[in-house]
Amino acid sequence: MAARELLARLESQPCFAELHVDASLSRKDLLEQVAGAPKARQLRLWLDNGVFQSASELAELLQACYEHLGAVARQEKLPIFEDMSVLPNLGAGSGRAPPCQFRGEKFDYVVLGGTFDRLHVGHKVLLTVAAVMAQRGLAIGVSGPPLLREKAGASILQDWGERAATVVDFLAVLRPDLQVRVEELEDAFGPALWPEMGALVVSAETEAGGAAVNVRRQEKNSPQLHVVAVPLVASAGGKVSSTTARELDSLAAAIEACWAMVPEAGRARRWLPLLLALARQAVQGERDLAQSLLGLGAAKESGPGWAAAARCLELAPVGLGLLQAVAADVGWDEMTVTRIRHELGTDVPSRL
Repeated sequence: MAARELLARLESQPCFAELHVDASLSRKDLLEQVAGAPKARQLRLWLDNGVFQSASELAELLQACYEHLGAVARQEKLPIFEDMSVLPNLGAGSGRAPPCQFRGEKFDYVVLGGTFDRLHVGHKVLLTVAAVMAQRGLAIGVSGPPLLREKAGASILQDWGERAATVVDFLAVLRPDLQVRVEELEDAFGPALWPEMGALVVSAETEAGGAAVNVRRQEKNSPQLHVVAVPLVASAGGKVSSTTARELDSLAAAIEACWAMVPEAGRARRWLPLLLALARQAVQGERDLAQSLLGLGAAKESGPGWAAAARCLELAPVGLGLLQAVAADVGWDEMTVTRIRHELGTDVPSRL
């Protein structure tokens, strides 16, 4: 697909779409419906009419839906499902659609904790399971600065208020009737030690933390928590993580800074969303992120505008005719295009 066609599709792409699917279908038929979701940047997918016998059954279906949507998104050249939510319809999704039933064990109060930086689908599975199990209230510990000093990418973490707000906003869509209390975590326990808590939801990789909580509760003569471990959601290169999201945000910021330096930057800005989408795909594939950031940083510090353009354009796949399309649209002269090609180390017009 040529660069101009990709840009036209991106500019006409819907920002938000919502879809209801029948969760009572077989897994195969359900995932076929999921795969047919509208290709929007933000997707809200409601599961209707499902019956879940346990928290693990619900978690596994959510995991399967998110991973299937992720696989669909990776097949696209354009960014889709960048913000996706798969939600069991508990009555908030639609007054007409039959809601889901949860027949697993419920608790008056459920607790979970985490950093919740750049809320991703792994976080959403945890929050969804916890919200479905809670009958009266949900307590969430969001890591504060003392717990984050040694965390990778600590300097670019979202601030506490922003992380807490995204958690609350997500839960307000899923369970607007649920009492939600968010606390700043200053240690590894936080609200998990409150005596009224009945269950703790953890990820599969932090299950050992649940045992540590129960040891501390026993010391305080508080009832033991029921610990529910939720499976991780996989992405193309492993598990979904906030670290990857932070790295991609760093890449986007570097590209934006470089693209602001290119010749005729005002007119060229139209192409920035497509460049960002193509670059994200490149580094999520085989492109080395550190090398890309190094090149973009060097161009921003000392390179001329055509060198900055080259560093951005080299992240695009071959065969799109991107350089020619941008040059014609923006009005770059032949000398500028020649310098960009030379900087890229190729004189073959079809390279970009």
